[in-house]
Amino acid sequence: MAGRDLKVQHSPTLRERNFGTLEGKTVAEVRTTLGPGYLKAAESSAGGKTQAGGDLANWTGVPGIETNEEVWVRASVFLREISHEHRGQDVLVVTHGGVLARAVYSVLGIPESMPRHFALTNGLVVILQLKHEIFHLLSLVDYPLAMNGVTTHDTATVKMAD
Repeated sequence: MAGRDLKVQHSPTLRERNFGTLEGKTVAEVRTTLGPGYLKAAESSAGGKTQAGGDLANWTGVPGIETNEEVWVRASVFLREISHEHRGQDVLVVTHGGVLARAVYSVLGIPESMPRHFALTNGLVVILQLKHEIFHLLSLVDYPLAMNGVTTHDTATVKMAD
């Protein structure tokens, strides 16, 4: 980073979900490839709609797409390695929202089938600590909301009555 003596390390293990043969396709191309039955997740994510009983961008069961468990396993391996390498130090890790979502779900023990009652927006800050080989969630901050009083968009899957 400019002006600082910080080492920047790139890792493919922190990439977003692998969409296999759907990688890089538009929603229209996904619709053509998979048919309308599989598009509830993509359309929910793009339109901000809630998928009944599920999360936004819930790709569970779509053939050839990396599962939530696979996303967390590969990301957690990197997080463990960097935690061991920098024991006792703070480390900034920047990654995709899908990886952050999997971290929050895993660390808090939230079942994948549970609708989310909290936002996971762009700019989310998740602070994890590896202690005795177990990840602990120290903080979850919706940075745009904290700084501007508004979030980029509401991504909670279950709307609460006002």
